[in-house]
Amino acid sequence: MLTGQRAFDGKSQLSVASAILEKEPAPISAVKPMTPPALDHSIKKCLAKLPDERWQSASDLASELKWISESSSQDGAATAKLGSAKGGTGRLTTVVAVAALLAGLGTAYFWRPVPEHHVTRSSILPPEKSSFAQSANEWASVAVSPDGSRIVVGVVGQAGPEMLYIRPLDALTGQVLAGTEGASFPFWSPNGHSIGFFADGQLKTVDASGGPVQVLCPAPEGRGGTWNRDGLIVFAPSPFASLFRVAATGGAPAAATKLDTARHEDTHRWPQFLPDGRHFLYLARTTDITSSEIHLGTIDSVEPVGVLGATGNPLYAPPGLLLYPRGDILVAQPFDADRLRVSGEPVPIADQVSWNGNVNHSAFSVSTNGVLAYTRAVGKGVSELIWMDRNGKIIGKVGEPGLYFGPSLSPDGRKLAVEIYNAHTSTNSDIWIYDLTQGSRTRLTFSQPSEAEPPSRLVARRESNRVQLPARRALSNL
Repeated sequence: MLTGQRAFDGKSQLSVASAILEKEPAPISAVKPMTPPALDHSIKKCLAKLPDERWQSASDLASELKWISESSSQDGAATAKLGSAKGGTGRLTTVVAVAALLAGLGTAYFWRPVPEHHVTRSSILPPEKSSFAQSANEWASVAVSPDGSRIVVGVVGQAGPEMLYIRPLDALTGQVLAGTEGASFPFWSPNGHSIGFFADGQLKTVDASGGPVQVLCPAPEGRGGTWNRDGLIVFAPSPFASLFRVAATGGAPAAATKLDTARHEDTHRWPQFLPDGRHFLYLARTTDITSSEIHLGTIDSVEPVGVLGATGNPLYAPPGLLLYPRGDILVAQPFDADRLRVSGEPVPIADQVSWNGNVNHSAFSVSTNGVLAYTRAVGKGVSELIWMDRNGKIIGKVGEPGLYFGPSLSPDGRKLAVEIYNAHTSTNSDIWIYDLTQGSRTRLTFSQPSEAEPPSRLVARRESNRVQLPARRALSNL
């Protein structure tokens, strides 16, 4: 407000957020050369990244500004000029105090020290003749090791099921872990020596350098796990269940959370331990997806604490951020891991992040030292509706590429009912009807919960036990 310019500028909300994280604002004196050094120092203190380095109250700042305006130092002339208008000192104090409060609110979004090194951004390619899992039946998921040196991600070859692939970030190649066929939703042990994952209806672990796979317990269709330093794993064993806990060496699982039927919760999923190893975050999804929340659980009790409303997987990023998706946009919000509460407002930090509304999961991960990894959304969609003859020859397409699930033809073959999901929002899918003779489509459902499995029945959730159409797979003309 003193200079008529923003402290942090950018062409988009995301670039402004990046500037807050990575840059220091230009000195006031660079824009207003007559600004006294003491005032320049006071404003710089207002914009400090660490809260403890900023003014602790508006009263402290007001006293500092009064001292500057009354100073008879060599900067007195410039100060007198700034305060020479009628009511000058009071006006200056008010304007700068408001500016300090606004700047404090802005920098509070990311209250952490600015790293001495530059932020590095890079893209990682899948291994030769493979692709990262991203279709309707292949869960896009990536996990960064706790020290930020490696990633593990699902890859799919030209033939065969999805497998886990480990890639050091300082190398050009990695290795596929044998015995991880059909693996989904990997997560690391705290020391980075092992990886947990779901496959064949079981929760399993494998050494990060390869070796025999260990089966811990049943998990029919896992929806995320987390591992603490005491050797305890909290995990979601199936799409419609609460969370359970089990020893990392295996054994009988015990309930870690309890579904709140009064809130119409139908699943708890995507747990993540906080640094204390006792508390963990997770998504408590409800039949009305708009009422879903991120909850805080503890290994000592099944009673939860609500954190905030959200529809996707939460992750804690030291030293104090809660990351979660809003559709294909990843946002961050200040989170006090000691007081166990959020503050401020969410700020976008990445866009076009792979978002699977089928399972309420966004493909991102963060290490304890600030390495963020995520997979990008694929073009306009990951599915196409394709007509094929009995010999496998493509004879036509229906509509544009998108996120299609569960196609079903009418008995006369003239209409097609299909579930369509919008990846760019956090809302759920609806059923649309294609008129194959007219080339038009009509939306059939408009309710808040997801609608699926056309046309025999409508349900509030869709995830498994039904036919889905992977990317570029055929809808056969029978």
